[in-house]
Amino acid sequence: MYTPSMFFGGSALIHLLASHPRIVAFFGVSALVGTLLQSPFGTPEVMGTAGYVQQLEQVARQHHAIDPEIVAHAHKTARVLAQLPTSRLTEIVGDTLRECGAGCNRVHMTEVFKNRELLTDLLLLYTLNQANAQRTVVRVRAAATAVTEVTQ
Repeated sequence: MYTPSMFFGGSALIHLLASHPRIVAFFGVSALVGTLLQSPFGTPEVMGTAGYVQQLEQVARQHHAIDPEIVAHAHKTARVLAQLPTSRLTEIVGDTLRECGAGCNRVHMTEVFKNRELLTDLLLLYTLNQANAQRTVVRVRAAATAVTEVTQ
């Protein structure tokens, strides 16, 4: 029934926590709030998100996971896409916001078209997603070919 004292402070810690449930609740709620405020998976308004994304980008660059040519090509393509008719841009923006998921729930299409920088960023995201999808298809085909060659 009692935990040996070498594990987590033993049964004395359990009795202490059981006798002060408000302290346990306070630390639990504090930990939850702290976790939510520092969550790297929140929306851009959540503290810590921008720094977390910058760290991920820095590590990706250090490990050469980002191809500068693909990024440069995506920037050019995004500038070309910005010149498309509004009807086509509306379709692209809508698709990109849907694919973005929870991170873009608060972004409305009207805000995107009012803010030229936001539209450019969204078009860049769209072109990078397209490039990633094309690279994934190439990798899947190469893997399927390799498996076919091995099994034959």
